Amino acid sequence: MSYKKVALALVALAGIGVIIILVKSNSLNIKQIECFTQFGPCNSNFSHKAQFLIGRPIYLPLPKSQIAQELSGDPAVAEVAVYRRLPDTVVLGVTLRRPVAAVLGSSTEAGQIGVVDDQGMVFNTTDRTGLPIMTVGDDVKVGTKLSPIQISGAKLLARVSSILQIPVKGYIQGTNLVIALPNSGQLILDAATGNLHWEDSLQAIWARSKIDGKIPRKIDLRFSSPAVTF
Repeated sequence: MSYKKVALALVALAGIGVIIILVKSNSLNIKQIECFTQFGPCNSNFSHKAQFLIGRPIYLPLPKSQIAQELSGDPAVAEVAVYRRLPDTVVLGVTLRRPVAAVLGSSTEAGQIGVVDDQGMVFNTTDRTGLPIMTVGDDVKVGTKLSPIQISGAKLLARVSSILQIPVKGYIQGTNLVIALPNSGQLILDAATGNLHWEDSLQAIWARSKIDGKIPRKIDLRFSSPAVTF
């Protein structure tokens, strides 16, 4: 056997010996859990739910589905990523739901407004909000999901609020989204199919109304040609 092969064999044996020592001394066990969201560190509750990993050998496959299941019990959690950071840390990457609009339902607790994301999930409640508010006739408790037409309406409402730069309120009527404008005005959009050019039309109409100092009594953007009534 050549000197090179002997040296390689000795190095391999030494490596195996080091690994055995580390395993027996628990040096390769998970000792801490770190958790981050897209907004910064998680609250302690998320890290606490993954504490069952402490003491587990870090070289074993991580039970990602179990971890995700533990954290997804919180309606505010959209996705969970899990990875190792050697020598002894597991890092949780939690994606929280982003609020798009607020909803007020028939069964909503007095003074409470549901907060929804772009998937229509009601993931929180609040007693005050700067979000656009949509009134619905259904149960909007935390953990429930809006219907497809309501999800579309919530997204449209958010876009309208962004264009007008004012808080807006609306409701679904059939397949239409009806939005209240200042001075008892009304904006109507098709929540089922939408109109590809409604945003440009609304921007132009709203800009003109501010120049003229007159808010339209009704803006109907359900069709290719907007209908405006003063």
